[in-house]
Amino acid sequence: MLTSLISSSGTNFLRVLIVKSIMVYTKKEHVAIKWVKLQDNDERGTLTSLLETQFFREVTHLPRLHHQNVVKYVAACKDTHFYFILTEYQQKGSLRVYLNKLEHKPISSKKVISFALDIAHGMEYVHAQGIIHRDLKPENVLVDGELHPKIADFGISCEASKCDSLRGTYRWMAPEMIKGKRYGREVDVYSFGLILWELVSGTVPFEDMGPCQVAVAVANRNSRPIIPSDYPHILVCIDGTMNVVQRHCSEDHSHLFLMEGS
Repeated sequence: MLTSLISSSGTNFLRVLIVKSIMVYTKKEHVAIKWVKLQDNDERGTLTSLLETQFFREVTHLPRLHHQNVVKYVAACKDTHFYFILTEYQQKGSLRVYLNKLEHKPISSKKVISFALDIAHGMEYVHAQGIIHRDLKPENVLVDGELHPKIADFGISCEASKCDSLRGTYRWMAPEMIKGKRYGREVDVYSFGLILWELVSGTVPFEDMGPCQVAVAVANRNSRPIIPSDYPHILVCIDGTMNVVQRHCSEDHSHLFLMEGS
């Protein structure tokens, strides 16, 4: 049980919630606590229903996944007002936090390729289990102490054979998903391509647009991020990976995913 896991550290469960701690010590491992408080003013129950769907989606899919590039599930619990999910703790936080700390400084080509391959391996495994993530972005990729990324946050994920209308984040969303067309695991490939683009460029995709503007530009105007011309040293070093970045952000991204041959 969640309460017994936390109490084994000698830390009061309620205090953990009050200070919003993201870390407890259990079984000689640091773990992260992701928790959500249900809103008291949700009279129609719409938000509660959505949060409950995401909670059960994550605790259904994540425990099935066992891969070095997917965050490890530890435990979960829910009560009347809170949902909790415990996973292994990643010292560097999210890939977004890591990139923000760089303040747009370029990442070495070696590190770009290392990040890209780790994420690709993790997503290849996720897809092999019949799961589509649907919200792949730097915020949902965690980084451990040795700078290895791990796929996290499966609240929007779905079984490839029965995806519903729940969707991820516009900035990272494939055009067919924005348009409400039929889609498959290729939507994760598109999002993966945008992560590669940010690793190479040091810039958030469509940085000058709001989420809805991005959706309109991508779906209606076929807009895609352009590789900055002032990063030739990185592009030359990663050669084949650059081709993957450009093709991932094109309309035809259905056959691209593995990068070993890049």
